[in-house]
This record gives sequence, C-alpha cells and structure tokens, in this order.
Amino acid sequence: MLNARSASIIAIVVGLLAVGSATFRIVTAPERMAQRRAANALACTNGGGTMTRVGNDDVCVKKPVP
Repeated sequence: MLNARSASIIAIVVGLLAVGSATFRIVTAPERMAQRRAANALACTNGGGTMTRVGNDDVCVKKPVP
C-alpha cells in the first residue's frame, strides 16, 4: 500500500518528468520544423513544383496540367 509520503513523492516525480518532457519538446521544436520544411520542399520539387513563400507559409506551386 502507498502511504501519503510515497504518493506525494510519486506525484512530484511525475510532475518533474512532465516538465522535463515539455521543455525538451519546446527546445527541439525549431529543429523539427526545419526538418519538416526540408522534407516538404524535397517532395514538392520531386513532384515538379516549386516552393514559394506566401505570407508566413511555404506553399508548393505546381504547373497546371494541360
């Protein structure tokens, strides 16, 4: 059985793990976004399109098929 002290220690550990996980996701976000942009650009150019910036977004523009 868990007593009050054990339960509070477990709750603190879980909270610290959650904070650590969120911090890791925030710190590594720019790297993940850059990788996603590069993969999207590669898929676009391999499909015959070009990447253009519209506002703050990168958009794949393909020539219309006749």
